[in-house]
Amino acid sequence: MKTDPLAVFCETPDGGGEIFSPEHSRPIRLNRTAAVVWNCFSCGKGNDSAVEEVLALFPGASPETVQKDVEFLIQVLKNQRLLHEKATRDIHRSNWKNNGE
Repeated sequence: MKTDPLAVFCETPDGGGEIFSPEHSRPIRLNRTAAVVWNCFSCGKGNDSAVEEVLALFPGASPETVQKDVEFLIQVLKNQRLLHEKATRDIHRSNWKNNGE
C-alpha cells in the first residue's frame, strides 16, 4: 500500500492523528490504532507489519480480528483516495507535459 504523496499526517496529543489532503475540505481524523496503520504504510511497510504493530498495542487482541480491522481501515482509506495499491500520483516536475513541446 502507498499513502497519497500529497496527504500530510499530523500526530495529535492522544496518539491519533489527522490527515490533511488537497482532495478533502477538512482533515480526516484517525484514532490511535488507525494512526499506527497509516504510519506503517507511509513508511513503506505492508499489511502484515501493520497487523503486528496493532497487536503490539493490544496484546490480548485476536490476530484474526486485528487483520479484519486493518483490512476494513485499508478499504476506508482507499475509498477516501488516501491509500492506493501503488503510487498513483507522480508529482515530479520531469513528468509534467508542456503544451508547447
